Amino acid sequence: MRYFLTLLSIILLLASSVSAQNEFGKNKVRYNKVDWKVLKTEHFEVHHDKKTENLARMAASMAEEAYASISQSLRHQVTNPIPFIIFKSHYDFQQTNVITELISPGVGGFSEVMKFRMVIPFMGSFVQLKKVITHELTHVFTYDVLYPDGLESMLSVSAIPPMWFMEGLAEYETGIFDPMGHMMLVDTVVENCLDHLEHLTDFGMTDNVFLAYQESHSLLQYIAQTYGEEKVSILLRKFKKSTGLDETIKKALGVDTNTLETGWIKALRQVYYPEVAIRKLADDDNKQIFNQKIIPAAPAFSPGGDLAAVTVIRDGIPCLALMKSVDGTVIRYITEGMRGIRFDELSFKAGPAYSRDGSRIAFIAKCKAKDVIFLWDVFEDRLLKTMSVDLDNISSLCFAQDSDTILLGGLKNGESNVYRFNITTQGLEQITHGMNRQPAYSPVRNEIAFIREQGTTTELFVMDASTLEAKKLPLPCLPKIDPFWSPDGNIVYCSCLSNKVYNIWAVNLQAGVGAGSKPAALFPQTEVSQQKTVGADLRVCPDKQKAETQTPSSASPSKNPSSSPSA
Repeated sequence: MRYFLTLLSIILLLASSVSAQNEFGKNKVRYNKVDWKVLKTEHFEVHHDKKTENLARMAASMAEEAYASISQSLRHQVTNPIPFIIFKSHYDFQQTNVITELISPGVGGFSEVMKFRMVIPFMGSFVQLKKVITHELTHVFTYDVLYPDGLESMLSVSAIPPMWFMEGLAEYETGIFDPMGHMMLVDTVVENCLDHLEHLTDFGMTDNVFLAYQESHSLLQYIAQTYGEEKVSILLRKFKKSTGLDETIKKALGVDTNTLETGWIKALRQVYYPEVAIRKLADDDNKQIFNQKIIPAAPAFSPGGDLAAVTVIRDGIPCLALMKSVDGTVIRYITEGMRGIRFDELSFKAGPAYSRDGSRIAFIAKCKAKDVIFLWDVFEDRLLKTMSVDLDNISSLCFAQDSDTILLGGLKNGESNVYRFNITTQGLEQITHGMNRQPAYSPVRNEIAFIREQGTTTELFVMDASTLEAKKLPLPCLPKIDPFWSPDGNIVYCSCLSNKVYNIWAVNLQAGVGAGSKPAALFPQTEVSQQKTVGADLRVCPDKQKAETQTPSSASPSKNPSSSPSA
């Protein structure tokens, strides 16, 4: 979700006294001091941390490329250089003083309307960064068209553009439909649950803001395809002089709002109904295990497969729970009582990890402006230790075979890489270079599977953990995320994007990477059409039959992990 200041909020901010603004923002604590440097280009002044020269140059290049595209699309040039502030992590971004409001983990960037400033964090992916830059830069262009003279222009504009137009236009200009958003949109169309345009006027009127972005994107795409691409920029300019939404749409498109909405919904159904017909539905061959509201961070299964550590929502707060994998019964809430005392908040991105001997669970939580590793003893039902690492952000973790080593997907000074962390010595070693993430350790061989971002796609690599030699698997060019090994180490599962939908695929290594003459093979495991089944995170239960017959006590090598009362 991105940040958008409406005209009303701007006026309220300007009307507030300085003391009131300080009171509002008094809880925003700045932990890290940034040594700022400015990189100037033709249209931008890129403010960045001195340690992130490469990131700044890459971001500046993306911004100039986006500027050229948006300028041509909207037939407009921004008069003054655009301030572009880029942070090396989301935690640094949350400390910005550009706005006083507290920034939630779900905000991927914002554009500030008074000074036309773009403020964006680097999240570990250049593909994502380019999309966010384009999105926020589109807002700057729209501000410059609608409010060229700042506050004076804002007060003279009689009609505030609806959110479906402002955010839909910003998403449309990226040229990219978010894969997860697209899958959610398919579900929404099939279930006949699309928001009406009146509810998309202000996203505060909808229950799902992320979905509102996707709906708005599809609406702008429909306008461009049905009425002509030039109508998008015409509609923008009509809002500047409009006295009402229906009048603006009629002048720009020649139809009323109801006709626009009806045509949009019909077009979506024509596209997605046939798509669903050729795929399976989520519950055709699958059983829902976890009935609680699950955060999109993958569960970590015990070695026997009978238990799973899962991030759930309890009393409105993310919490790590230990569950039976057969039916989702909660054994205990591991992090209950820790929030606000041990940590600020549980990681929104990184799922937990289960050690190979079944005795430990590791998870990530935010402490001040850092990600910290927490180690939980399953058998003794207690927190063993907390461990801090010199990384800007941790996006994933998994245990190695020895259970004393943890692999981390980490962000440092604008680069995303795989790191090896020793629990005993707390030594940290970087083992990849470039844009690498989501490591998964083989349960059999001394090998690590991970994802590498190359250009506009992602590839699956397997690395020898001793020599650190990595080889790309010879697979079709499909974007791949979240690798995970089969129990015998012969198959790597991953989520692959094909035909705009993520599904689970299996990579059969057979004789191994680089060994023997048989090539790796990629084949689908699921062909579902619904996002709620196949997300960005994947875990394989070590032994499904074993998990269905085991009790928690039989999975424990020494102690009964379910003997303690549930929290």
